[in-house]
Amino acid sequence: MPPPIAPEVQAKNEIARTLKTYVDAYKQLNVDGIRRVFPGVSPGIAAQFKDIQSIATCTFGDPEYIDLKAGGRLRGSRRAMDASYRR
Repeated sequence: MPPPIAPEVQAKNEIARTLKTYVDAYKQLNVDGIRRVFPGVSPGIAAQFKDIQSIATCTFGDPEYIDLKAGGRLRGSRRAMDASYRR
């Protein structure tokens, strides 16, 4: 039986999965998918996506974990996103 996963590791894994879900939705121009991860996203995102055919690249830098709580809660994070678009 594998040893239990430390709460900090578990939290970082959950955050990584959440960010991947967000990036996947963003790459697919899936506004509903983005809202499931980030309900506070600007209502104008759908209009912004109207003029975009596809996202050529979408990359994130490594997250900076500021305050982790057990269960994947993140009080704050800085994460840079770079994307290029095909119009």
